[in-house]
This record gives sequence, C-alpha cells and structure tokens, in this order.
Amino acid sequence: MKKPNTKQIYMATAGLAASFLLVAAPGQVLAQGATAIEEVIVTARRREENLQEVPVAITAISSEDLELRSIENIEDLQVMLPNVDIRGQGRQGGAGGNFTVRGVGGVARYLDGVALTGNQGSLANVVELERIEVLRGPQGTYFGKNAIGGAIQYITKSPAEEFGARVKLTGGSFDRQDIVMNVDIPLSDTVKTKFTAASLYRGGHVSN
Repeated sequence: MKKPNTKQIYMATAGLAASFLLVAAPGQVLAQGATAIEEVIVTARRREENLQEVPVAITAISSEDLELRSIENIEDLQVMLPNVDIRGQGRQGGAGGNFTVRGVGGVARYLDGVALTGNQGSLANVVELERIEVLRGPQGTYFGKNAIGGAIQYITKSPAEEFGARVKLTGGSFDRQDIVMNVDIPLSDTVKTKFTAASLYRGGHVSN
C-alpha cells in the first residue's frame, strides 16, 4: 500500500497597510564602545516592545533564522524551541497537530493577531513569515483562557515600500516541488499591498 500524494496550496492577499501601521521595523541601538546591537521588536503583550524589556518567557525567531536552519514546516520548529513539543495527531498525521509547552497543553495560536481555532490544518505551513513568537506559560491575560500552556504567534511580512516581486523554487526527494511567489505593489505613499501564492507538493514516502 502506498501513501497517497499530498498537495497543499496556499493563496493569500495581504490587506492594505497604512504607513503608520507597518510592523517590526528592526532598529539599532549603540552599546558602550560603539558596538551595534540589533533591536528585536515583539508583540507579546499586544503592543510593539523591545524583546529585552518584555517580562515574559518568549522566543522570537526571524525569517532569516528559519531559512538558515532549513525549517520546512511548523512541526520542525520544535528543534529550535526549548520546552516546546509539536507533533501530528497519530493516524491523522499532519492533518492536525498537538502543541504543548513545558509539557502543558492548551497552546493558543495566532496569525497576524487572528486566533486560529481547532487542530485541523494546524501544521500547515505559513508562507512569507516575518517572525514567529513563542510565549511560555499561561497567557490568559492577553490571549484568553485557552492559552494555559502558552501562545504561538505567526507574523507575516508587511507590504514593502517599493514595488518588487520574488519567486522561490524548491525541489527534492519524493517528487518535492515547492513554488512560492509574492508581489509588493505600493498604491500610494500611505497604502501598500502584497499578494502571495504558494504551492507545496510532495509525494508519499511510505510503502508496504
């Protein structure tokens, strides 16, 4: 028996972004001795703050870190996140996921501030990520009663200031064929748009 091929298709059109709402533009601060230290901006408490000033156990992973470590899907994140376990749901495999932080379930998931409910499709890849924030411990004050174990936030890239287009092609074993395309189209000085499309395909790899 051969596992059926799987194909995931993601289509998204990013909303309009006013220039005064652009998120997470990393700045720099100068330490003693004129050494430049990158400032990491997070939204763990529903507002933009410097990571070093947030009194919460949080890990922020940039898109560069994800690409550098060849993180191909959400389940792979656990190799970078201490005390975080992300697994498929037994016989359902990647159709749904179980998330635990420090051995505690009840982990809330958010995509650009919108709560993701249910387990179906919870391991689906999120394309065009700016960063991922993982908050450990109960987060009921900011993320509701379902965040007993913690919260995971996926923040996508904001529309760019200038027109641009990117295409990423990936091939590999088991007939892997991934295509990710996105286009940034600024309509004015204050209104920006981004259009993203992705097709992720890989054949079955289990034979009996």
